[in-house]
Amino acid sequence: MAQRRQWPAAKWKSWYANIQERERLNADAVQKMKSAATRKDAEKSSFAQLKKMTVEAIEQLEKCKAMCGPDDPEDVRAIERELEDATRQQYHFSKSSTLDIRH
Repeated sequence: MAQRRQWPAAKWKSWYANIQERERLNADAVQKMKSAATRKDAEKSSFAQLKKMTVEAIEQLEKCKAMCGPDDPEDVRAIERELEDATRQQYHFSKSSTLDIRH
C-alpha cells in the first residue's frame, strides 16, 4: 500500500481499470459456475455443455489471478478459492458425463 501512494496518476488509472476489468471477469465466471451448479442434477447428456461452461469460468478466473499481478497480491487467495470450487465442479461434470462418440 505504501508503494501505491507514490504512483503517478496514470498508474492509478491503469490500476483501477485493471480492477474493474478483473471484477467484471470474476463476476461473469462466478455466474457461469452458479448456472452450471444449478443444473448439476440434470441429465448427463448436458454435462458436456456444463463442463464447457465450467472450463470457461476456470480460464476467466485464471486470467483474473494473473491480472492481480504484483499490485494486488491480497486478492489472489479469494480467486484461488473460486478456482478450487470450479475445479471440483469440472471434475463432477467430467466423471459423470457420457461419452459422445458421434464426433
